[in-house]
Amino acid sequence: MSDSNTPQGQDSTENDAQNTKKSEPQRSGSIGTQAATQPDHYYAHPQRAAQSRWQKIVDNIDWSQVFLDLLLILIGVKLACIYSSQLKAMLKSNEINREALESVQRAFIFLAPVEGTAYKNSAGTKIKSFSFRFPWENSGVTPTRNMATHVNWTFLPGPLPNDFSFPDLWSPGQPHINAHVAIGPKGSTNSTVPVSIEYINAMLAHKAHLYFWGWAKYRDIFPNTPDHLTEFCMELTDLRFVRAEQRFQPEWVSCISHNCYDEECAAK
Repeated sequence: MSDSNTPQGQDSTENDAQNTKKSEPQRSGSIGTQAATQPDHYYAHPQRAAQSRWQKIVDNIDWSQVFLDLLLILIGVKLACIYSSQLKAMLKSNEINREALESVQRAFIFLAPVEGTAYKNSAGTKIKSFSFRFPWENSGVTPTRNMATHVNWTFLPGPLPNDFSFPDLWSPGQPHINAHVAIGPKGSTNSTVPVSIEYINAMLAHKAHLYFWGWAKYRDIFPNTPDHLTEFCMELTDLRFVRAEQRFQPEWVSCISHNCYDEECAAK
């Protein structure tokens, strides 16, 4: 029997308490620190893991470099717009210069003053007909390409109708082929039209009207340019003999239509 006054059961209880205390894990730190420390399975959730990776990416971004890159991009876009505008202006200027050069150097066909020549009969006593020479002249410094011409005339009892269609006419038995010619720089060619003296006398007696009309179609030597067209219409109103020059001088009046160049003709 023990000499102690303490009951045996009490010693056993205290020893159990001390053993329990020793077996409990040691805890350190505050409650807040424990809450901030997440268990490993916390980041195992896909959404939380993505947020964590995104946060790491954001934390690693050099925002000063990002700002500098954006600034450089904006400057590049601005310079591209400026250079684009300058390029368009330069191309437009080149186009204007090219058109100006072509307009000065290209072939340009116009009708020069028309002359008349009298032809007498075999005896040389009477005039039997007149021949009118229609000179096509090139004022350009380059030649024509694929040029064709046609000149017509008609005898009418009255003025030219407003709805006159200016058809291409041929003499009886003449092949329906337009004259194809080429005119060099500052050169010329002629279309000749014979008219019997009977029509001339009727015109001089104011019993009829004599009208002449025609056209010249051609291209220039420059690429990608449109076809060119020159049209004319005139009425012969008088034919005077110039004794000092021993020649006849025809008098002409332009018709109210069918006198044009290029785009003007297409706009009719």
